[in-house]
Order: sequence, then structure tokens, then C-alpha cells
Amino acid sequence: MPSITAAQKRRKKGLSAAGLAAAATLLAVLLITTALHRLLSGGSSPPQIIAAGHLHIPPALVDYASANTTLFIVIYHPGTPMPLAVMQEALNIIPSLATRSLGYQRYFAITPEKLSSMAPMQQLTALLENTSTELQVKVRLDRDGAGGRDQPGDVVSSRITFKPYSEDLHIAVDQKVPPPGAGAPTFEK
Repeated sequence: MPSITAAQKRRKKGLSAAGLAAAATLLAVLLITTALHRLLSGGSSPPQIIAAGHLHIPPALVDYASANTTLFIVIYHPGTPMPLAVMQEALNIIPSLATRSLGYQRYFAITPEKLSSMAPMQQLTALLENTSTELQVKVRLDRDGAGGRDQPGDVVSSRITFKPYSEDLHIAVDQKVPPPGAGAPTFEK
């Protein structure tokens, strides 16, 4: 086995140091390029909030609603049955002494990134650009996690009218969707 000379060791160390320096330089260039791209494309700014606020489930419905694992926030144009857009999030209500006596509250924020649009995105964007436009929002705590119409077992709110960029919505999710043929949803307090 040939022995490695001191000169060979230095060259080997020199190459390793040069390779390490090149890798560090490449990493720095990548980080700077990514940061510049985000800055120029608006990626570093916070998401635009279309609407925000709190939803409230009354104490009488906390146990019932805890079986529902999907939160749908649906945006409508007033007077139309077809949604403009839907936001879907996982929901985990853990009944406790506090929620059973005070109810359950949750903050929500609707942002463009969280929405699935039913209407062409241009139509939704045009509606949002006019801050005097009135839209409606409805919340559904869904038992089966599937989109679509309200189903028995779901807990829903009434439609609430709002203007784009409102951040003080208060939505009471206080209606059980009854089984077929049982009539209108029942309200709980």
C-alpha cells in the first residue's frame, strides 16, 4: 500500500476546502435568489384576508357538533343558491366543561389561498375588488367531510351578509340539519 506524502495530503485538504467553499457559495446564491423571488413576486407579504371573524357553537350543540370533523365556510352572492367559493378545514372540537357551559369559539380567516372557487376566479376577483359588494357567508360543520348540500347530522349557520375585507364577522353555528321529511333545521341556544 503506497504511503501518502505530505504534499498529497495538503492537495487533498485544499480540494476539500475549495469544494466546501464552492458549495457554501452556491447555497448562499440560492438563498438570496429565493428571497429576491419572494420579495418581487409578493410572496413575503401576508395573505390578503377576504373576511375574518369568529364562529360560535352554543353549549347545547358542542357534544353534537364534536362528531363533525370538517369545517366548510361557503361564500355566496346574495339571492343565489350556488356557492361562489368554499373554504375547507379540519375541525377538532373536544368537549370539555368549559365548552359545555360557554360554547365553542374559533377564529377563522378566509384568504384566496384557502378558497376553492365554484365560479370563474375572474368573477370572484371582480366581486372582491368592489368593496361595496355584498356577499354572504355560511358555515357548515360537516359530519361526512364531503362537500355539497347540507346533510342530516351537519350543524350549520344562517347566511350572514358581509362586505369584502370585513374582519369582524360573528357567526352562530346553531342549527342541526334534520333528517329528510323532519322539516326545517332546529335552532339551539
